[in-house]
Amino acid sequence: LGDCLSNAAPIQVYTIWQVSWAFICGLIALLVESMSVQEVRANVMAEISSEGELTIESLLTAFCDAMIRVSHDLLITQDAPKLSALLLRQPLGGNLQGSSLLDLVHEEDRHNLAMHLRGTTCNHLAKSMSVRLLDGRGSDVKVQLYHTCCADVEGTPRYLVGICEHGYAWDSAWENGSPGGLDEALHRSFD
Repeated sequence: LGDCLSNAAPIQVYTIWQVSWAFICGLIALLVESMSVQEVRANVMAEISSEGELTIESLLTAFCDAMIRVSHDLLITQDAPKLSALLLRQPLGGNLQGSSLLDLVHEEDRHNLAMHLRGTTCNHLAKSMSVRLLDGRGSDVKVQLYHTCCADVEGTPRYLVGICEHGYAWDSAWENGSPGGLDEALHRSFD
C-alpha cells in the first residue's frame, strides 16, 4: 500500500485517507449504536423485571404475616421487623439482615427448605412449602412459605419469601401427620 501511495497523486492519497477514515468512523458509529441498543434493551428488561418484583413484593406484604428478601446463599438481605416480631426475637425492630434463613428454621426442615428454594427456577410460578421456624425461645412456629425466584442483573438468583403463620386448622392437620391436608382441616373447621 505504501508503494502505491508514493506513486499516486496527492489528491488521490488524500481521497483514499478520507474514504478510509469515513469507513472507520462509520464502523465505530455502528458499534456504538449497537451497544446503545443492547444497553437500552437491558435497561427496559431490568425495569420490567423490577416492576414485576415490586408487584410480587406488594402482594406478599399484603397477604402474609412477613415478607423477606433472601440471597442465593439464603441470607436475609434486608431488615425484617415483621419476621422479628413473629418469631419474638429482640429487638422487635428487626436486625435480621445478614442472618441465614436456615438458622431460623427447625433443624429437621433446613435441608428440605434449602433444596426447595434452590430448586426453584427464576421467573416461573411461585411455590409454597410448610416449615417450622424457631422463635426466640426455640419453640416451633408452624408457617407456610410462599416464594418465587428472581434473577438480579448478573443473573444470580434471589428469592422473595412470604411467611404466613398457621392457626388452629393447620395445627390439627400437622398433628394428624398430614400438613399437606390443610384444605381438609379448613373444611372440617367450618362444618
